[in-house]
Amino acid sequence: GLFPAACAGIDVVRLLAGAKSQVDDPSQSEKYASLLVLGWKKDLRISALMPYGEGLSTLSVWYAQLLAESLGKSPAVGPTPYPAVGAADQHSQLQLWMEGPADKMVTFLEAEKFRHAFRVPKAFPDIPAAAALSGVDLEEIMHAERQATSEVLRDAGRPNGTIFIPAISEESVGALLQFFMQATAVAGTLLGVDAFNQPGVEAGKRLTRAILENP
Repeated sequence: GLFPAACAGIDVVRLLAGAKSQVDDPSQSEKYASLLVLGWKKDLRISALMPYGEGLSTLSVWYAQLLAESLGKSPAVGPTPYPAVGAADQHSQLQLWMEGPADKMVTFLEAEKFRHAFRVPKAFPDIPAAAALSGVDLEEIMHAERQATSEVLRDAGRPNGTIFIPAISEESVGALLQFFMQATAVAGTLLGVDAFNQPGVEAGKRLTRAILENP
């Protein structure tokens, strides 16, 4: 994946430097793996990853593939990943997470600094609901949304945690990718599955080819 990333203008040297920071200190990813497995044993079978900010939104989709493809090898084990994005899914999914089946662990991602600054304009001073946000940075609003979502889940007894990064950069994204890959590998060991193959996916690929060759 480094070659197409480089073609897209991403500094892959910085990306790898971020990944190396996790290789050098794997303690946090090991803790995350332990929590994932502990949650599974306590019937928290769904693992939601919810970045706050569009710049990280596709990371949760990648996480879903990583977890499903790596750990879904046995009828007895296999956390179901759930890709989400804040604050959109805060409004579309939070009701279920708070008061629905208690079978979910939620991990939030928050970048301290956004890449682009945007301040809510003071366009409607005569409307109290709009005036309350006038002049407030979008970054500040998103941080408040994430904190509120985390706290209401906690108050409802629903397990959740937040991973903080200083900003979206090659280093931070490289560190996040390596963090989740290491955590998934460790979780596979703890669950007794091989996290490094995909026999179910390969079976579908072989059948697809057979269908196309013999329509």
